[in-house]
Amino acid sequence: MDELVIENIKKVTVPLTVDQIKEFFVDKNMLYLVDYKNSELSQDVFLTYLANLDLPYEIDFTGCSMDEIEQIFVSYMTSKGVSYSNSLTLNLAQIILEHRGVDTTEIFDDSLFSKQQIDQFIARNTEMLNRWEQFLESTLLYAQFIIAGFEGQQERIKAEYEVVEDEDFVGTNIVNLFQVPYFLELFYAAPFKHELKYYKYQFENNMFKGNTLGTYFVNENNDVLWVFVGMLKGVVGVDEFYNVGDFASELITKEGGVPGPPLRSNS
Repeated sequence: MDELVIENIKKVTVPLTVDQIKEFFVDKNMLYLVDYKNSELSQDVFLTYLANLDLPYEIDFTGCSMDEIEQIFVSYMTSKGVSYSNSLTLNLAQIILEHRGVDTTEIFDDSLFSKQQIDQFIARNTEMLNRWEQFLESTLLYAQFIIAGFEGQQERIKAEYEVVEDEDFVGTNIVNLFQVPYFLELFYAAPFKHELKYYKYQFENNMFKGNTLGTYFVNENNDVLWVFVGMLKGVVGVDEFYNVGDFASELITKEGGVPGPPLRSNS
């Protein structure tokens, strides 16, 4: 997985002082490394605070017990506020892949968890992980009606699949997984476990930090989407994927969110 390299790191606890917050507006390249153990805020309040500030941050878990770390990950999975952290997103991606049956031993270099701790997290949070897994599987339905020329598929899909009207079915930070390189390729390579469903609130509303699901779903790291687009359009097979060209941005509708970047090529 790609590593985050930032030189200007500010070690802090939360809540931040006014002067600490002001520093970011002076230096936009600053990253706040938040000491979780010694912060006054924790769990849901901790993440809500950082999401509301909308400042770049990572979390230092030095001195934290496994239970403390697990609690913040559970909060991250249930939070209604989107905020990105590599330390949370990448480790959660690993947990989800392991839960799905993917061996991640050679994939994640700096894992926060041991294999035993991942197994323990999965055993304690199986129901929530199943929800995230089912939602991620069901984004293949979402992809079908955000592609230009296939907009009419939305009503057909709603008629053929169970419609879930639960705004809190998954936490909003699930959209951060779409940005993890190769995550969806590994995820979809494993056998599907769940019945696909249409998630009305998540698929139709601007509930992800005021944005649509497509704003996050359509991005350069979602290679599965670009393959799917090409296959539906009849212009590419899986073997031809890397020679497609730069047509992808024209195939995504405005309803799906911001247009995606061109497909990668071998050249």
